[in-house]
Amino acid sequence: MKPQRSILIVVIIILVGVGLWFFTQPKDKPEKTADVPAPAKVAEPKPLAPPSIAPPVAPPAPKPDSAPVAATTPPSDSSDPQTDLKTAFADIARLIRARDVATRYQTYTPPDEFDPKIFRQYQANQLQMHAEAAQDPHLKEIMDKSGDRDAQSYESLADQTPTLNAAGDEATYMRTVVLTESGPTIQERTDFVKINGKWYEKPAYASGGVSFGPAK
Repeated sequence: MKPQRSILIVVIIILVGVGLWFFTQPKDKPEKTADVPAPAKVAEPKPLAPPSIAPPVAPPAPKPDSAPVAATTPPSDSSDPQTDLKTAFADIARLIRARDVATRYQTYTPPDEFDPKIFRQYQANQLQMHAEAAQDPHLKEIMDKSGDRDAQSYESLADQTPTLNAAGDEATYMRTVVLTESGPTIQERTDFVKINGKWYEKPAYASGGVSFGPAK
């Protein structure tokens, strides 16, 4: 065997051995890393606007009543008909039409002339008069007409100019009294006196006229 050929065979054997060794060595495989999702971006909280507070709404103002309530409104001096002669005439006429003789006597008799016995008698007579009128329509009609004529005689005083005394606390009127629907009329002197700011009707017997109440 030729030496060159022997060297070539050795070289080939060495190469084949190296190649076998190389290919038989375990290869390190790269570790597979799991795909981990990137953390989601957390949105930064936006600053909240302060809550809008509606201004307080005032409650609606109460509507005034169409008419004053007597229970809550104390009467003033102007509400007393006795403080003025003209309103006193209208009030007396009202009581006459209502045939309320007792209240008229109690209200318009001067305090020093008021008699409780007479007042009680007027009350009894008034009850009896109303009871009789309720049973007899004809009698009621006569009483209504007579009362209306008497009431008108007081209402007419509002158009007169009275005769006053020097102090201005006594007023004298001449009142025209119609006795019947078609009958005669009489002129009756009617005096009023002012006591503590209120007007009272003096008893007719004290001034010479027809007596309203029994004479003393």
